[in-house]
Amino acid sequence: MAKTLAQSISGPHHEHGVAFKRIQFTPDLMPGDITGTPVYNSRNHEFEFREGPLFANIVLADEINRAPAKTQAALFEAMEERQITSRKEPTACRKHSSTVLFLSSWSIILTSRKKP
Repeated sequence: MAKTLAQSISGPHHEHGVAFKRIQFTPDLMPGDITGTPVYNSRNHEFEFREGPLFANIVLADEINRAPAKTQAALFEAMEERQITSRKEPTACRKHSSTVLFLSSWSIILTSRKKP
């Protein structure tokens, strides 16, 4: 069901510049896997932040109950506080990121944040 829903959402919205990402939550998923992580750039000898899937406009969170508590907390921080913390540094989410879909084996919960 999640893959079908992801395909139906990503197709029409991608044409309008809306970023869509699907996250399959597993017991070994780390917070950095969904928030993003600093990556060393050997050309300029600095770390650059690579955004994770939580920076998309629409995020499909599949089987969130399987993820560790810290990974779930990272998702909830992005939803509630509209920021992502990586290496103790908060980074604001995109201005128009607003919708997270939660999927479990028996229900769909739609959560939308109000834009300021």
